[in-house]
Amino acid sequence: MPGTSATDIQVVPTGGALGADIVGIDLAQDIDDADFRRIEDAWHEHLVVRFRGQTLDDDALAAFSRRFGELDMAPTGRGGKPFNPARPEIVVVSNIVVDGKPAGALGNSELVWHQDMTYNDIPPKASLLYG
Repeated sequence: MPGTSATDIQVVPTGGALGADIVGIDLAQDIDDADFRRIEDAWHEHLVVRFRGQTLDDDALAAFSRRFGELDMAPTGRGGKPFNPARPEIVVVSNIVVDGKPAGALGNSELVWHQDMTYNDIPPKASLLYG
C-alpha cells in the first residue's frame, strides 16, 4: 500500500487558543519520516492535534503512538491485570457495559481533570486518545 506524501497532509488550526486538525493522512498506514515530522511540528505548534475519521486497531494505534517515543505501560485494570494483555500500553476508558461488565475503566464519572502518570519520575510527554 502506498504511503501518504507530506504534500497531502494539511494542518488546519481550530481557530481556538490551541489545537489543529490534521487531514489527508491515514494513520493506519506506514508514515514516512517527512510526514511524521510534519505531524510532530503541528503538535508542537498547536499543542493539541486531532485526526478525524481514523480507523485504527490496537496494533496500528500502538505503532503510531510509538513514533512519539517509548510507550509507557498503562495502569492495570481490576485485579491487577492489563486491560488488554496483548497491548498492555493501551487502557480503555468507557462507560459502556456489556453483559453486566464494564467494557473499560472510569466510565461512571470517576475521571476528573488530571494529568496522566504524574507518579512517574519522568511523566509521558503526551497522551494519545482514540475514540
